[in-house]
Amino acid sequence: MSAGLRIPLCSCCLLIVFFSASGCHQAPASRELIVLNGLTMGTSYTVKITAAETIIEQEQIQAAVELILDKVNNEMSSYLPDSTISKINRNKTTDWQALTPGLYAVIHQALEIGIVSRGAFDITTGALVNLWGFGPDGRTKNLPADEAVRLAMQRSGLHHIQLSHSPPLLRKDIGDLYLDLSAIAKGYGVDMIANYLDGLGIDNYMVEIGGEIKAKGVNREHIPWRIGIEKPTKNERHVQTVIHLHNIGMASSGDYRNYYEQDATRYSHTINPASGRPVTHNLAAVTVLHESTAMADGLATALLVLGLEEGYELAEEEDMAALFIYHTDEGFQEKITPQFRPYLLPSRQSAGLSKFSQGSSR
Repeated sequence: MSAGLRIPLCSCCLLIVFFSASGCHQAPASRELIVLNGLTMGTSYTVKITAAETIIEQEQIQAAVELILDKVNNEMSSYLPDSTISKINRNKTTDWQALTPGLYAVIHQALEIGIVSRGAFDITTGALVNLWGFGPDGRTKNLPADEAVRLAMQRSGLHHIQLSHSPPLLRKDIGDLYLDLSAIAKGYGVDMIANYLDGLGIDNYMVEIGGEIKAKGVNREHIPWRIGIEKPTKNERHVQTVIHLHNIGMASSGDYRNYYEQDATRYSHTINPASGRPVTHNLAAVTVLHESTAMADGLATALLVLGLEEGYELAEEEDMAALFIYHTDEGFQEKITPQFRPYLLPSRQSAGLSKFSQGSSR
């Protein structure tokens, strides 16, 4: 678990609450629930397995899960100086550089999301993230000058990356391009653990890393896993809505946990690649469902960058299952794509749900 104590791959958190169904209806006898948890990527992870007749070697599975997470961390964290991505960032040449298969897969997915989102999701904005004080070096006392923002923007852009599949290679055509995978790596970690559990023949599980989730099968009450999505308030934690997950990944992105205020202005950690500055709009949080949690992770960030109108338009065009929570003078309101609605629980079903665990999401 050492890697979990090292670095945050993402530090903005939305509360995700896992519910049991007691009190809702008559269910078959509960199965055994195995819970594994620990620290990773500057946040926590939880794996829940609904055990039936299958013999679960709990210690063996937890050891394997932590090896998977250490591998993702050591490949993709810009907070670890010896990670693969940190070495690529330090390499100022424009030569081809070797990638691990996992790193290739994540960068390839990131480029796909960048194309779909018309550049709203951009893993090359690391220089901007660092400039605004949300990277490994932390905050600076003064806000960046316009000229500094302009120069950092010149060192970003997805078109400066080339990938080769076999063997997996990456080439930067700007030597000091800085890649930041913090908005997709946690989702990828969830997918890798889910793949591992699938390989063991485990059919009922929920995997969560810092709020990014993948669920399969049913919980101990024999119903799909139920997840509460947090209302995006700064100083309080309340559930905004409850959904059920079945064989799908989920990721959330919000601008209300990781930010700072200076001269009465609020600066979010979410950087708009088009302006080089933190986003400023009324969209507070986005949740996306996708079979790939990594894709959901990146898409949620992209939609948050775009804002309510453009983000919802893109989600509709691409048939995304997405929930938008936005500020109004009367409080928070929701805008939900048709693809997301089947996952909502009717309020009459969510009444009486009992919380038994909680995690956090970007």
